[in-house]
Amino acid sequence: MTATNHVATGALVAVYIQRPLVAIPVAFVMHFLLDGIPHFRITAKNDSERFHKKAFLKFLGADIAVATILLVTLPIILSQVVTWWLVLACMIACASPDLAWGWRFFQSILRHSDHKKSRFSRFHSVIQWSETPNGLYVEAAWLLLISLLVILNSHR
Repeated sequence: MTATNHVATGALVAVYIQRPLVAIPVAFVMHFLLDGIPHFRITAKNDSERFHKKAFLKFLGADIAVATILLVTLPIILSQVVTWWLVLACMIACASPDLAWGWRFFQSILRHSDHKKSRFSRFHSVIQWSETPNGLYVEAAWLLLISLLVILNSHR
């Protein structure tokens, strides 16, 4: 899933659960559940090739920009329903496992090749069993659903 969908889902977890000791771990686990859903990926024969495609870099930049805007605005918007720091913590928890991909991205750029994946990265790759360009439709539908649920629950 995109960073945008991960942070939006984290916000939804905060709104629904509202108990930090439960919400933050649930948001973290939600990351892996989301990655198990068929989702978007620009295809290439390996990560290094994909990381160097212009389309990937443009999409990644747009995704990070939207996710950052959500990270700044949703805690403020939802502070009427749940404390802002819990929203932010859940958003970060839900997106945080992808920081490993960020590390792989920078290593690939520096080395111009893939390097050996850690056990965590191999697990993370395995659960993402269906990543295709058509997964963008699933991503868009998920974002619409999450947005509606956040909006509906932001006025409780």
